[in-house]
Amino acid sequence: MTDAAVNILANMTQEADPPLTATEDAGAVAWILTSTALVFLMTAGLGFFYGLVFASFQMTFAIIASAIISGSLVERVRFSAYCIMLALWSLLIYAPLCHWVWGPGGWIGQLGALDFAGGTVVHISSGVSGLVAGAILGP
Repeated sequence: MTDAAVNILANMTQEADPPLTATEDAGAVAWILTSTALVFLMTAGLGFFYGLVFASFQMTFAIIASAIISGSLVERVRFSAYCIMLALWSLLIYAPLCHWVWGPGGWIGQLGALDFAGGTVVHISSGVSGLVAGAILGP
């Protein structure tokens, strides 16, 4: 690097990191950040719990759907190809269908479809996907 570039970088770092004032010192800032993290983990972190429970519940449906598809592909495809297919299927088919049926603005849900146990989202979508994959691969 040239001397000019080094000088520019040195000036940028000095301007980006102003020195601490008399009321701020490194120990006080570290203690405030540590206290904030501890309080967040004690109480406000509880807000994440309910979101994680819902995500785990939905993830269970997605895992069951992929297990249903695997029944039609056993010993027909390599495991790596199956993993790639499941990632694409989950992203392109399962996630939009979940939103359409279970989402607050989903058009299938607005038509009056009630799917409490995953009959449409899980069983029909994975069954049809397994049938199509099996038909493409052949016997």
